[in-house]
Amino acid sequence: MADVALRNAVRRGDLPFVKSACKELTEKDGGLDLALGGDTLRAWNALHIACWGTARPDRDREILEALLLAATRTRQIDALKAGKDRVDGKTALDLLKERRDAAIAANGVDARDLELKKHLDKSIEWLEKGYEL
Repeated sequence: MADVALRNAVRRGDLPFVKSACKELTEKDGGLDLALGGDTLRAWNALHIACWGTARPDRDREILEALLLAATRTRQIDALKAGKDRVDGKTALDLLKERRDAAIAANGVDARDLELKKHLDKSIEWLEKGYEL
């Protein structure tokens, strides 16, 4: 049930809960499977949800960072990043790239859009090259 609570917290953009759950996970080193997908049509894991976007977009980058840090410390990073959407096979990285491209295409380019693109590009880099502890 902890994995369900984590995915729901990510969806809500509940950064304090996500950080607390991730901290507890790294301290106990087990118990919570970050890569476990939900019992939903798409079976997204917490990383998929964070990359698609939460109810609090201003917290998305910090939530993504907390998940990647916990996954790296518990050696779940490869399994987390490899999770695929049950419907179309997209990984969290695929969703993040789609989000970046859609945000720029829909809004044009102004200072706020460039800042969003910068944050999304950094997140994409974390997923492609590895998150630095």
